Amino acid sequence: MKRAFASVPTRWWTDRRFLQLAASTRAVLLALWTAPETMLCGISTLGVDTLARRVGMSTRAAAREIDKLEDAGY
Repeated sequence: MKRAFASVPTRWWTDRRFLQLAASTRAVLLALWTAPETMLCGISTLGVDTLARRVGMSTRAAAREIDKLEDAGY
């Protein structure tokens, strides 16, 4: 089921783990979290190419940022 809106946890802005992420990594996380392709359960069908276009980076860079998110436990 697609959702009409997404809530971003306000605690992120005081969470050490989130604040230690690079700005580009945070952008990818926020894009994935709020994308229309992300379902209520948190599963996203958003492809890396589309994600890269939306956040203004290369596909390779977006894939690296996703790897960083995984390493950080997101």
